[in-house]
Amino acid sequence: MKRRVVATGIGVVSSIGNDQNSFFSSIKTGVSGIREFSSEDFPNYLCGKDEPNQAGWIKNFFPENYFTKEEIAQVDYPTLLILKAVQEALKDSKIDYRKKRVGVLLGTAVGLRPPYGRLNSSLKAYSRGDTSFLPHPQPYQSCFMEFLTEMPVEVIHKKYCLQGRGMGITGICASGSITLCLGMDLIKNNCLDAVICGGFDFFHPRQNRLFSHFRMLTKEKCQPFDRNRKGFQLGEGVGVVLLEELDNAKERDAFVYGEIKGYGITNDAFHLVIPSPLAVEYAQAIDSAVKDAGIDIDAVDYFCPVGRGGIDSDLKEACGIKRALKDKANKILINSIIANTGYALGASSILNFINTLLQMKEGHIYPTLNLENPDPKFNLNFVMDKPLSKKINFALVCSDGFTGVNTALVIENLNQTQGV
Repeated sequence: MKRRVVATGIGVVSSIGNDQNSFFSSIKTGVSGIREFSSEDFPNYLCGKDEPNQAGWIKNFFPENYFTKEEIAQVDYPTLLILKAVQEALKDSKIDYRKKRVGVLLGTAVGLRPPYGRLNSSLKAYSRGDTSFLPHPQPYQSCFMEFLTEMPVEVIHKKYCLQGRGMGITGICASGSITLCLGMDLIKNNCLDAVICGGFDFFHPRQNRLFSHFRMLTKEKCQPFDRNRKGFQLGEGVGVVLLEELDNAKERDAFVYGEIKGYGITNDAFHLVIPSPLAVEYAQAIDSAVKDAGIDIDAVDYFCPVGRGGIDSDLKEACGIKRALKDKANKILINSIIANTGYALGASSILNFINTLLQMKEGHIYPTLNLENPDPKFNLNFVMDKPLSKKINFALVCSDGFTGVNTALVIENLNQTQGV
């Protein structure tokens, strides 16, 4: 018998809240973290004339509320954000991580992205070949290490004395969900007892220039799946989920948010940034996840796509949903949180997963912010206007991104008393 894999811990740092409670409260009340930024917020950057200057960026995060002065002096700011989410997930799960084989998987689209002010000073030190000139903190010995995803993985292992394997990976915008897929495999095959799975990406206005070049951004509000959608705004964040073997969770009577029953990963093999309009491979990922879970597609109650608000990306997802779910496509409930958080690249997929777990726990599905007039071409069952009271037995969480990657995860609600 393969071991069963469940989620028992959640940690979040985002534009709408720096812990899971504030994050979910913002979703429930329709709060958006998308706001204007200026050169005062991001020094040494001048926004282009036609470049959108809104994003879902993190504010009011104070490291001293979570870490000692020694820790702050040793670790750079982006890694502190990751550590905060890990800290929350471990505390939430109540796992005795020193007595278990615990690993770490971190996924990202862009990488660690050091603050520009630090990198500007660091380059001078690296060019002189003398790291003693590096700005504090000094966790790096080369310019390459400033961006290396494995650096926060190493910091997490050292802080918590973890003995399990760890790695940094990228699946572009599906990075967070891919850590969940790989974490599930490691636990099912008895390689580890638990895995800290995380997705992160951090915002800088230079990203706006790239996405503006591809005409994906809008200065207007983000309206996922709306007939008037024009595009999206970028965001940033960290999402962390503690996965572990079910019997380990039962031993200490841990709360189980849900069991990952199966997953699917495919690639469009179509274009670097343009989504495949037929969404055949997207539907294949869903089919693979459902077959891996050993359930019938009719058992799925809720579907969580990305829902960026992009003209082409929303169309791809809608086509993929209809192709995979067929007659059930216009019955299954659907929502998106991108208009709340901004599109946080590698973190978005795992933040969507977390939102699904929290909705599953509470028994409510919340409306998609700014969705006013669904595109009639889609003919899907979007949650709008007000929350729906609904017990979610099985959920599908899907993600896609640049390079054509697609992921799908099936989650089962094991708590019979939850929901309605």
